[in-house]
Amino acid sequence: MELLFVTPIYPPEIGGPATYSRYISEELRKRGHIVNIISLGEQQDSKNISFISKKNSKAKQEYLLFKKIMGKGKNADAIFALDPLAVGLPALAASKLLKKKLIVRFVGDIPWEKARREGKTFKMLDDFLAKPNAYSNLLRLERLVLNSAHRVIIPSNYLKSVLVRHHGVDPEKVALVPNFVSVPEDLDKEELRKKHSIDGKAMLFVGRLVPWKGADEILKLFGRLRADIPELKFYIIGEGPEEGALKELAPEGVIFLGDRSHLEVLEYMAASDLLVLNSTYEGLSHVLIEAARIGVPIISSDAGGNPDVVCGDSLFPVGDSDRFYEKARKVLLEKEFASSLSAQNREKASIFDISVSADRLLENL
Repeated sequence: MELLFVTPIYPPEIGGPATYSRYISEELRKRGHIVNIISLGEQQDSKNISFISKKNSKAKQEYLLFKKIMGKGKNADAIFALDPLAVGLPALAASKLLKKKLIVRFVGDIPWEKARREGKTFKMLDDFLAKPNAYSNLLRLERLVLNSAHRVIIPSNYLKSVLVRHHGVDPEKVALVPNFVSVPEDLDKEELRKKHSIDGKAMLFVGRLVPWKGADEILKLFGRLRADIPELKFYIIGEGPEEGALKELAPEGVIFLGDRSHLEVLEYMAASDLLVLNSTYEGLSHVLIEAARIGVPIISSDAGGNPDVVCGDSLFPVGDSDRFYEKARKVLLEKEFASSLSAQNREKASIFDISVSADRLLENL
């Protein structure tokens, strides 16, 4: 089979589409398939990969993408767009003219995320999509691409419900293809605690510091936990628009680490006693998958795709600060409970393997 991937980013740029397109294409090539890639970016063209500069205007980017897809897609059995907005429209136009299947990957709603980041809406995702108060034109474009695709690939059951309820996508066209992660096998907790100067109990958050991640409430949680566990420290990896306000709210014992390399993130996970997530929205969290595969105990809100990743004992209802506190405290004080969570989540996360993802993707092309 010959496939053409169209992605908004590709390594060395960092982000979901970059990681996904690189590793899934390598896995498919190992199986004997031909995979060509077109990406936005400033890198030099190389074997099987072509780049369109982001320095061009948006209109010119789309035109050049369209031309490149028309050329590279002639022999493809399917065109796979890794984002419905950044690359979806030129991929759709070319697929129609070439009479090729268009597969679109949907991992989150960009118009809503953009509106929230810019303060143009304070609605949660479902309320926003039911009655949008910003970026209506982007939503219409997103829905055009999604509804025109032969298949829409999603990583969580929650995102399927978003597509069907709010975007009007035929449920028969939606296919669940799990994401995948790769984590080192040799992460030694004690060695990594020494390497990163971690002593006492350690709680960790990893993610963009944006409103829907709920990091302000985690700071309140930390204050309650530290009253019970004075040696507890809270490490925050990530940057974002909320960072300044969070630093002002942070009590003693909170360490802001900024952005770190992927390997350093995994090392901090392995060195920690608890990873926490308090999202009010989550498509499917790579952070949770990686933490589950590594074996760090997790306490997370039950928002979005989080129940697809971790077991019920790890979850608390969105907004229930008391349940959040009770479960986090239990992990930090009861080794047996923490070990049980680690084992359950590691087993549940075993599905997030590249071989499983490639199998499911091929089944739905």
